[in-house]
Amino acid sequence: MTNKRRIKDDLRAWLSARAAGSFCGTVDDDTPLIESGIINSLDVVELLLLIERLRGGIINVESLKPGAFSSLNAIVHNFFPEFGREVAHGN
Repeated sequence: MTNKRRIKDDLRAWLSARAAGSFCGTVDDDTPLIESGIINSLDVVELLLLIERLRGGIINVESLKPGAFSSLNAIVHNFFPEFGREVAHGN
């Protein structure tokens, strides 16, 4: 399993666990996470901790961009730049 696949699988599993009580359906790469109620502002803190663990480094929260948590693809693009280009092109 590639690093990209493992990271996306770990993120999807975490998001799916959050979605269990509030979202009917599957968490796809482009599912709107906040708009659909899968995550809220309180969940973002826990999600940031997971992302830091997966990245192996601290995230500077002052550098966060609007939309960074809008979907699984957006998370990968914003926090895992080594995979972001692939995601943006649908790979």
